[in-house]
Amino acid sequence: MDGSDFQLVQKIGEGFYGEVFLARSVLTEDWFAIKRMAKTRPEIDRSAFYSEIKISSKLGYHEGIVDVKGYFESSSHYWMVMEYIEGASLLSLMENRGFEPLREQEAKDIFIQLVDAIDHAHNQKIAHLDLKLENVLITEDRKTKIIDWGLSTTNVDGCTKICGSPEYASPEMWVRTQPTFDASLSDVFSLGVILFGLLFGQFPYSQYHLRLMREGHPVSPPAVDDYDQVSDHAKRLVLSMVDPDPHTRIHLKDVLFHQWLTNKVQL
Repeated sequence: MDGSDFQLVQKIGEGFYGEVFLARSVLTEDWFAIKRMAKTRPEIDRSAFYSEIKISSKLGYHEGIVDVKGYFESSSHYWMVMEYIEGASLLSLMENRGFEPLREQEAKDIFIQLVDAIDHAHNQKIAHLDLKLENVLITEDRKTKIIDWGLSTTNVDGCTKICGSPEYASPEMWVRTQPTFDASLSDVFSLGVILFGLLFGQFPYSQYHLRLMREGHPVSPPAVDDYDQVSDHAKRLVLSMVDPDPHTRIHLKDVLFHQWLTNKVQL
């Protein structure tokens, strides 16, 4: 692929690593999303760009993960060509609701898709490490796609990275007794923060408690007893996911078979 294959129509997104454009193929007239990353930025180098390409290739196709179609370079930018998803991010969905919590069944339907997609990634020995509401696209018919694998790792069992957004990043990224951590459990924590936001309309930990965790102080799980609109099964699951201690945090395989996901919602 090269730039002459596409016509950029409009910018549809912007993040730390670059801009995303809606583009049309001049050959087939199909629509794509193209991420453009400037080579002049010190945090973006050729090895990092091609690492994301390799990880996308290793992920293979999954209906819950954005599909990378190809890539190319120009003199000033790296370009990644992806399938175009007509929808919005989960963050936009929640912002448009004024962060009013979703109905529990609606949150469950979304969450099941996310867990299935991340389980697929973990089976390929890949952890995302930047799971957040902004990095999940959702269509009108409530199908989800996880995007932006630029911070992901294939060193799942012995990860050393410190990355991701503060509200979603696991505490063991910042403070740990061992030199490495389990990146799959870090993804579980981030998924738990997402689920907490969908169910309760807020983050589980305040900025104050996040700072305490990063300084190595013990922090109690958030209080959810007063939320009568959420079932006990859902409360137990989400609290086990946002457990600050990775040694007692639930594993993703156990999330998959948790009673809340396998049974109908009962308040």
